[in-house]
Amino acid sequence: MIDLRFAVIFIVSLLVGVGVGALTVADGRSLAAAVIAGGAAFAGAFLFLDKVIGD
Repeated sequence: MIDLRFAVIFIVSLLVGVGVGALTVADGRSLAAAVIAGGAAFAGAFLFLDKVIGD
């Protein structure tokens, strides 16, 4: 079973990654660039939220 803390961090990070990817495509960049930007944003948000949201 997944604990609530991990689920919240994962969902919020996923939303950040999808948002960045969508904005990248809307800017006229390629789909590959959007996937890379979204993945980097997901990873950054996940690490940030993991440190900010305490145990």
